[in-house]
Amino acid sequence: MTGTLTQGAADVRIDHPLDPENHFLAHASVASPEMKNVYDGTATLDSEGTATVQLPDYFEALNEEFQYQLTPLGDPAPELHISSPVAENRFAIAGGRPQQRVCWQITGARRDAWARANPFRAEAKKAPEECGYYLHPEAHGQRSERAIARLHHPEVVTRRWNGKGRG
Repeated sequence: MTGTLTQGAADVRIDHPLDPENHFLAHASVASPEMKNVYDGTATLDSEGTATVQLPDYFEALNEEFQYQLTPLGDPAPELHISSPVAENRFAIAGGRPQQRVCWQITGARRDAWARANPFRAEAKKAPEECGYYLHPEAHGQRSERAIARLHHPEVVTRRWNGKGRG
């Protein structure tokens, strides 16, 4: 299956940007009005209060428009900053105290071939026949008969997920 899948949560599998003929790349889905990838971790600063974060080899091939977040652990670090932005799939942190741990997060907008060919639209009008129907009617206090899935496939009986298994 390719294209858009409408559900509560999803995993994404795409052709690997560094070897699309031979490998896939899988990511869990993060809800966002943009096609974004999120990476995070914790770095321990060296004796000079700096650290270099190594990202996956495919990071720059898959992402652009980077956004960074840094959180010092234990003590404030008002001078904490990104001293070198992403280059060669790594970035550098500086301005903390020696041996301080720093949580980091970086996001990037997807720029792989599929993402460029299929730009994401965060808002869309329902087709006229779908108006009054819902993807998840029970969440809106509506009867399950108001499910868009039943509108398009009346032979399908939808079952509610109870978190413990099917049914």
